[in-house]
Amino acid sequence: MNNKGFTLVEVLAVIALLGIIMAIVFPVLNSTLFDTKTSINKLAVKNIKESAEMLAQDIYVCNGTSPVLDILKNELNYSEVKNCKDARAKLESGIDVPIEVLINNNYITKASNCEGYILMYMSGNKMSNINVDASNITCKS
Repeated sequence: MNNKGFTLVEVLAVIALLGIIMAIVFPVLNSTLFDTKTSINKLAVKNIKESAEMLAQDIYVCNGTSPVLDILKNELNYSEVKNCKDARAKLESGIDVPIEVLINNNYITKASNCEGYILMYMSGNKMSNINVDASNITCKS
């Protein structure tokens, strides 16, 4: 007799082994993918927070020709801001900044499916006392 093929038992054994391997590998790959998405979202929030800090610093060092006055008056609707002193006073009381304002004014290029706003405030009279709260930012995977 000439045996040139595989028996049914051999084929089923190979299929069973492949199934076991997939049962082990798939959850590991899925977990790694989820961890990667979580890391990307955390990095996006960190970048948004740093860009908001740059805007807050620009408000703090405002001079008469600074574009931050236009941002505060026109985009954030703080019509009471007339000059840099008013801008710093507003920063001391707290400013809610939507992510879109940061994007529109080139503080950040994109926000990778994130939405929400950042609260910027200053607790003292030094630039090092600028605080940024990004707890209202949510990023979708």
